[in-house]
Amino acid sequence: MKSVRPAFSLAALGGGGLALATLSAGLLAGCLPDAPKAPTPPKMEETISIEGTLSARQMFDTQVKPLLQSTCGACHSLEVGVGPGFLRSATPAPDYDPYPIITTWNNFIVTEPELSALVTKGQHEGPAMTMSQYDTTLAWLKKEKRERDSFTVTPFSLQLPPFGITMSPSKTSPIYNKIPLDRIDPAFVGAYIQFVALPLNSTTGTGLEISDLRFFNRKPGASANEQRSIFFKNPLFVLWRAGVPYPDPAQSFFGFERTIKLNQDDVGSPGNGVLIIPGIVVLDQYRTGYSLSIVFDKIELVKPVLGGDPCTAGQLTYFTNNVARYLGAKTGMTAASCAQATCHDTTSKVAEIDMSPTLMTGANLGPLCEQLKFYNNLGVITKNTDPNGGASHPFKWTTANNRCGVLSSPPENPCFDNFKTKLDTWKATQ
Repeated sequence: MKSVRPAFSLAALGGGGLALATLSAGLLAGCLPDAPKAPTPPKMEETISIEGTLSARQMFDTQVKPLLQSTCGACHSLEVGVGPGFLRSATPAPDYDPYPIITTWNNFIVTEPELSALVTKGQHEGPAMTMSQYDTTLAWLKKEKRERDSFTVTPFSLQLPPFGITMSPSKTSPIYNKIPLDRIDPAFVGAYIQFVALPLNSTTGTGLEISDLRFFNRKPGASANEQRSIFFKNPLFVLWRAGVPYPDPAQSFFGFERTIKLNQDDVGSPGNGVLIIPGIVVLDQYRTGYSLSIVFDKIELVKPVLGGDPCTAGQLTYFTNNVARYLGAKTGMTAASCAQATCHDTTSKVAEIDMSPTLMTGANLGPLCEQLKFYNNLGVITKNTDPNGGASHPFKWTTANNRCGVLSSPPENPCFDNFKTKLDTWKATQ
């Protein structure tokens, strides 16, 4: 039996609390031809008072942390606990400082704070947020976004940005909408979501039925053995009117999660991608001029299976002679490196990648070559290490790392340009 999840229960608050917009009968009437215009819903920024005298960090420490710790901390303050440990401390006891953890948690600090995963979880295994917790947390998230925007940092969000749709004239003459997923992350280049859109009322053009909703994991120029599986969970359709989000109140695809392999199709449906079951969603709130977006609880690359696409002799030779030296700092170097930054060393092995063999003469670099070839093909390594990029990666080729972990005279500079050139040339061998 399908579990029932309240439709944005944390946002649909009464009693004067802020609510994610829901369309009342009066508002719907105001959108129809020749009907009296209803007032435009107030913008979220005008509804919540953001404390102007406190920084985002101060707001979290003094207002948000005490509220969340009292109820959410029991499950979320441990690295291995009942729930994800986004409230665990970044400093050892007796100090308690979860700020560095919660502000880097995936899909918390996002472009649209109202859609942050922190405030849209609603009724899950633990208690839902109270009105006070929701309002205070959302005010803090807005402050975080405002501060980050002032530094031209674009928060990463698991959201397809709002897009327009093309309506089909009828079910017998379908027009397919194809929405590229690389709008979320360049690593998904070539993958897209496809659907047919029909108005519920063909006379007025009101309401929206989305059918034949499919996920296509395609990649142009992929090699025969190339691996790229994409996992996604809980796609949520959101309507947008005048910058205000109206999430699908039924959350039609809550509980749906799937891993799609490269070029995978449904059984017996070659070339037709994979159906997002049941493949249909009805949004009766839709009106002409609205935009649509899709928000995921999670969408990410699945780590490749080691041995599935090993480097050829030529790829390994180029990697060994030209790329590997950038990953590990040699004797006498003071700058940090990928292999010695408590990220991809023998102990940490973030993303199960161990770069420590680059520090050893004569080490077998075959497994590392295969792993990094996968990420290099998708542009992930370039994006993560670009000093001018917005990726939240701890190591970038900044001025402090201007020798790129390479003993040479004169030192290579700028590092990132040289490193990127090597990566691009290596990709060409693939």
